Order: sequence, then structure tokens, then C-alpha cells
Amino acid sequence: MQDETRIQGRIQLLEAFLCLLTEYQKALAMGAMNLRHGRINLADSDKQEIARLRSLINRKIEAAGRAVSESGTGTTLVYTDPPVIGGRQHRLNVFENIFSDMHGTDLLPFVVTHTERAIGAYEAMKEDPNLFVASKQTIDIVDAVNRSLRPAFKDPPNNEREVQNEVEQILRVLGTDYVRDKEVAPVGPTFFRPDFTVASLDLAIEVKFAKDTHGASDVQREIAEDVAGYRTKWKHLLVVVYDLGAIRDPEQMKRENEQHFGVTVLIIKH
Repeated sequence: MQDETRIQGRIQLLEAFLCLLTEYQKALAMGAMNLRHGRINLADSDKQEIARLRSLINRKIEAAGRAVSESGTGTTLVYTDPPVIGGRQHRLNVFENIFSDMHGTDLLPFVVTHTERAIGAYEAMKEDPNLFVASKQTIDIVDAVNRSLRPAFKDPPNNEREVQNEVEQILRVLGTDYVRDKEVAPVGPTFFRPDFTVASLDLAIEVKFAKDTHGASDVQREIAEDVAGYRTKWKHLLVVVYDLGAIRDPEQMKRENEQHFGVTVLIIKH
């Protein structure tokens, strides 16, 4: 019942967000129609309505993007620049770039599509829990770490190993079938060894410890290296960062890793 309530809450969140997107698209279309009918500039009423809806979307987009990501349906778009400017390929988080225009390509319709797909995935989870069992179990792990890791420490941990031990305890309580410090991904002469792997979810879990002498730039460099190695063997990567105050903008770090690498990063502040 708890799982069903949680999934229903995410469906309601995404449905409300989808309604906002639809209203925003209608407001843009109305403004464009008024311009075609001879107006030189948007009317004040059109501007106010567009600004109001855009503000509401900005307030909801962080939660909506996280809910879509955790549905397992994805939040990214692979985009290639026109050949005339080099034809470079980019991996964009459409939720982070919702109001952007990529050389004439409006990203808002992609946000609508991803949101609709996520709603469908959550509805399927309710009707047939076994259909999306991997996504549901990954959500369980993310939620449990978010909820339980910080309370596990009365005093700040001394090192990364202590954090790993508590993450392992969380996985045990969840009943997750995991392997610790054994699986490797060989890349040339180098062997990448994640802290935990969950074979049934095609998931590698890596724990990081951020402090004054091992700050945000060090953690980010390690994440980039992990992505390069782990993605050769596992489809999904979860990075758990326990932070003693070294990361000034945790939301930016989470967003940018999702945007550039498609990696879920949890930053737990002590």
C-alpha cells in the first residue's frame, strides 16, 4: 500500500505538471495568433499569462524532472548541431533546458513527451508491479538512501569506508541482492571496481566522501572517471556523495551530472 501511494503521488505530480505545460503552450499559441492578427507586440495580458505559467513551471520542474528520471524512462535528448557549425553531438537534459531553443528546435515538446511516458510507466507499475520491477527497486534504493543515510551518523563519519558500511546496511534492510567490492569493469589495462553492484538492476553504486581536503572538484573528477569505466558494463550508475560541507552547490552538481552523463547523484549533507 505504501508503494502504491508513493507511485500515485508521482502520477499526480506529473499530471499537474503536464497540465501546466499544456496551458503554457496554449498561451504561447494565443500570443502568436494575436501577433498574426496585426499586433506589433504581445499584449500585456498575453505577457502576464505567459510569465505566470513560466513561473509555475519553474517551481515544479525540479520535482517533475526527478520523478521522470526515477521512472526509468529518461530525461535526455541526444542532439546534433547542424553540419555548418561542426555537427557536434550533445546529450541534453530537456528538463534543464525546457525554455531553450537549439538552432530552431523547441525543447518544450520533448519535455511533454518525456512526462507523458513517465506517467504511463508509473501507471503500469501500479497495474503490474512486475513489469517495471527494476525501476521500482531502483526508486526504493534512492529513496532509502535519501531517507536513512544521514540519520545513521550521530557524529560525522571519518572516512568513505564508514559511509559504505551504512549504505550496505540500507541495502540489506531493503533485501537487495547486491555484491560489494567484487565486480570489475576492465577497460584496457585499468580495472574499474564499483563499491556495490546489483545485477538484477544492471546497477553500479559508488560512494564518495566530500570534505575540506577532498572537495567538489575531486568528487566530480572521480564521477567522470567512474562513468567512463562503469558504463562499459552496467547500464545504470548511482553515486552517493556524503558531504561534510565541501560542496557549495549540490543541486548544480546533481543537475549537471544528470544532464551530461545521465547519472543519478545523491548528495547527503551532514
